[in-house]
Amino acid sequence: MLPLQQLATDKFGPLTDAELKLLEAVSMGTLAQCGSAKEEDNDPNHASTWPDTRTIRSSIVEWLCNDKEALTHNSSLRISVTQARFIGELDLSGTSLGFSLTLLSCAVPDGISLPEARLRKLDLA
Repeated sequence: MLPLQQLATDKFGPLTDAELKLLEAVSMGTLAQCGSAKEEDNDPNHASTWPDTRTIRSSIVEWLCNDKEALTHNSSLRISVTQARFIGELDLSGTSLGFSLTLLSCAVPDGISLPEARLRKLDLA
């Protein structure tokens, strides 16, 4: 288990497959690919039918953006995820991100809150 994954497990308990992929991607500077091999299963309009293995708690992303110890493991200066469903509102209010946040073909049904947030780059394609 990577150090960032261990920190997250200590704080949040058992992690989903998508959360583990996210934490590995942050540590390695890559894109967390959480989707299905079948392209037709990756439409975010149908995210409510995606298995729980594709879910990421928004609180983990908030922690990755704000926790000093977690930030030391993000040397790539990015959080990039594709084809995941986020649980809970992603609240980055007042957060100052010195890195980019990319959520490609993701579903965030409870929304994203960004008042007074400062972001280097935000991509919600």
